[in-house]
Amino acid sequence: MEIRIDPAQDPRWYVIQLYLEDEKEPVSGLWIVDHQMRVGSVTLRMGGIAGVSTHEKHRLRGYSRYVITRSIEYMKQDGYDVSMLFGIRNFYPKFGYVATPFEHRVSLAVEPATEAHALFHVRPWKEEDLATIIEIYTLNNATRTGTVLRSDLWPGFSKGSGFQVKPLPYVVVNHLDEVLGYFVQDDTDDGTVVSEVGASHPGVWETMIKALADRAQRFGHEYIQLLIPPDHPMAFACKRYGCSVRIGWPADGGGMMRLINLEGTFSKLLPELSNRWRHTSPDWQGILRISTDIGEISLRLGATGVEMKSGGHRGVSMTIPQAQLTQMLMGYRSASEIQFDEGVDIPNAVLPWLDTLFPSGYPYIWWSDRF
Repeated sequence: MEIRIDPAQDPRWYVIQLYLEDEKEPVSGLWIVDHQMRVGSVTLRMGGIAGVSTHEKHRLRGYSRYVITRSIEYMKQDGYDVSMLFGIRNFYPKFGYVATPFEHRVSLAVEPATEAHALFHVRPWKEEDLATIIEIYTLNNATRTGTVLRSDLWPGFSKGSGFQVKPLPYVVVNHLDEVLGYFVQDDTDDGTVVSEVGASHPGVWETMIKALADRAQRFGHEYIQLLIPPDHPMAFACKRYGCSVRIGWPADGGGMMRLINLEGTFSKLLPELSNRWRHTSPDWQGILRISTDIGEISLRLGATGVEMKSGGHRGVSMTIPQAQLTQMLMGYRSASEIQFDEGVDIPNAVLPWLDTLFPSGYPYIWWSDRF
């Protein structure tokens, strides 16, 4: 067997394929997209896995397992911090991937929402709006865990509320046609579904609500569905008109992640962890040793923040598999929720420190950045 790793036409992507000696075509393979993903105010190098497949006549022989295992090895060697995928249930946990949900839905009642006041104008987006949209996206998501950085290489809105759903982007503009916000709805008459929103002016949310409500009313829809985190400013704006929020907490499948490089990840996290630690004025100072199935690190927690310490240090120790550490890192599960999982040993005294370092939240990756 031979594994080949080749760059794709898009510089953000790599393809990893498995060849057999007697086969000219690959029998199994996957794609890896290179992203920078936020955890709070810092970014980690994230390898997004997509397109995992094996030729039909070669299935059930362990080839996908081999390709995924080699891909994880490759990402570790190439300096990735974490890896993410959107996968099926009962398969990817074998490779250390664990659920870190990204699915939230706000349902807004249409009838009262038609009373919203539009301060600005709405028009279809143009290619020349892209740079401003990226600026607004960056402003809105500067500290939202799970979101990815969008650069000049970002291809624009690639999908609506699903991998096969066509997007229909709009921008909100002032009287000078300056872009103040944007929203992306599904290109369908079957429902009014929004897959992304962004704004640089607080009055934009009301304008969006009015435009979406008028559209939904024309098509006879009772609700507007917005795929946004429940702590998003647009979700707060919807409360005025009556809305409900649904959050999915799957045990397996969907958005899943794993740590690739423990030490590298925490080295990059130090500024964010230090900021969280300093702002809580904790009484305790000392060494916290974290042992996982992929390595061990020591963190010095003190008045000046958090530092990495190499080698053995006396202090308070905890044991946690990388899967649970990943969930805690992303704000999906708290230390107290994880404490009694198999393979976890967290002393009670450590729980408030971990809640400070890894607060619960609503990690999210917008649909146009999914892979």
